[in-house]
Amino acid sequence: MRNKDKTPEPPQYVLWCAFSDKLFDSFPITCTLNHDTYRDLKKKIRGMRRFDDSDPDTDDWVLWEPGRPRNIEETFIPEKCDEHLASRLTVQRSQSKDRLDVVVVVCDDDVPQRQNGKKDIRTVFGKTGLPYRPPASDVLLNSAGRDWDYQVSPELIDTLHWQISEQYQSYKNGFMDKLTIPLYLFLSGAGTGKSRNAAELHHTAYKCFNGTYLGMARNDELADRLKDSLVFHVGFEGGLGLRIDDVDPWEAIGNRMLLQLLPETDRKETTLYNIHDNWNAPTPDEVIDLLVTKDGSKLKEKTIFLVIDGLDQISHVFGEYKLSDMLIEMGGFAQEGFRIVCGARYYSLVPNCCLLPSSRSQYSMIKAYLNELSSKTAAGMDVHWKY
Repeated sequence: MRNKDKTPEPPQYVLWCAFSDKLFDSFPITCTLNHDTYRDLKKKIRGMRRFDDSDPDTDDWVLWEPGRPRNIEETFIPEKCDEHLASRLTVQRSQSKDRLDVVVVVCDDDVPQRQNGKKDIRTVFGKTGLPYRPPASDVLLNSAGRDWDYQVSPELIDTLHWQISEQYQSYKNGFMDKLTIPLYLFLSGAGTGKSRNAAELHHTAYKCFNGTYLGMARNDELADRLKDSLVFHVGFEGGLGLRIDDVDPWEAIGNRMLLQLLPETDRKETTLYNIHDNWNAPTPDEVIDLLVTKDGSKLKEKTIFLVIDGLDQISHVFGEYKLSDMLIEMGGFAQEGFRIVCGARYYSLVPNCCLLPSSRSQYSMIKAYLNELSSKTAAGMDVHWKY
């Protein structure tokens, strides 16, 4: 008689792996879905290949798959493992087989780099990690208005409290989808406070839940998550504008995130121009993957704020369709954890004129103007756009 209560066997998945110096010598490794981690995968590779004691330790291995490196303790869920390798991250596509899921790279001397002589953050910080540093106060706003008393609009408080509460609940429930994870956008005309509101976003969001603004709606759990967030401020104005040889706006954001993190022991060496000329431009995902926190807490337990000011500069340099692509990248970045991703852009007409149609079904569109604007214009607004 069969036991009807017998637990079903977990599903298996075959990964085709290869070392970066032997791409044509690929081999299959069977993994258990939602169980095996990438550390387990390393052990299986080492056991199958029968390495001797002279071979490097698996701690020196970095495993790459399409899109980004994986955290060593991350549970393996192969959502994109049947895709080609991204040549920007590992090897030229023509060098690899059509089906190659994981490339094993030895950190010491075999980390792939672009053939341009530039430093790569994965090479320099692959073992030690990249320590987090908070943003400087002048990144998004470097005028006298930076020192004025900040006056937050009641509509912005209500909108942030409602939307972040919904997003956090979706995050806790695992509903990480474009329908549940919004982007936050400040869209308004010149001189209306976009940059100041964007610069204050982290503090404003925290005060929405710690009892400062809404005492009756205090949420200590969410306030604790927001208090010690990892905050990134990215600006495209005030000396941080796009260069003529910038080729990808998403990597341009990564460059400016790297600028925030690099130590300022030598100010001449830590400039945007120096980073652009001497470093391979990282994506924001690559920067986040290398972050280490001072308190040793796990990165996945941290809230991340990515605030980007001057989105109109991207449309001016690259065009509206490239901006649309980057907004999709921002949305995907927001879905990787509890991440508040915000952009600010100048516009003088209506939002329809500054955003292209796309498939994301929810944005939190926040129009937060200064007090001299009419109360009707200053009202918080939630628009169901498709990105």
